[in-house]
Amino acid sequence: MTRLLKVLLSIFALQLLAISITFAGNFDTDDLKIKDLKKQGIDVTAPQRFQFLLSFKTKEQAAGACKDAEKLGFKKLKIYEHNKNSMMLWVSKSIVPELENIKAIHKQLMPVAKRHAGTYEDVEWEVVPN
Repeated sequence: MTRLLKVLLSIFALQLLAISITFAGNFDTDDLKIKDLKKQGIDVTAPQRFQFLLSFKTKEQAAGACKDAEKLGFKKLKIYEHNKNSMMLWVSKSIVPELENIKAIHKQLMPVAKRHAGTYEDVEWEVVPN
């Protein structure tokens, strides 16, 4: 390769790296959702009731995870069959909608889902009426 081509490829690679670092540093789904709550006029300084989604292959797995989540202070909203191979568990908890609190919930629910061979859908949370 010519020296000029090597220099141009190096510059291009550095630009791509800069773009990816900028994107990764500014992109947080939870943070964006909290900002959206503020835009909707929801008081983000007071506790709000949030619901969180976990998915499993069987009703038994979902029920076991529900018991574990209840031990952590969550309330069961519903378990339902999403399709023949998927059960959904919605749980709720009242928290102040701050990023640290949302991240703490993720850290609580991920192991619950994993322990019961399921998945915690960490981007699928929302505020629900009290």
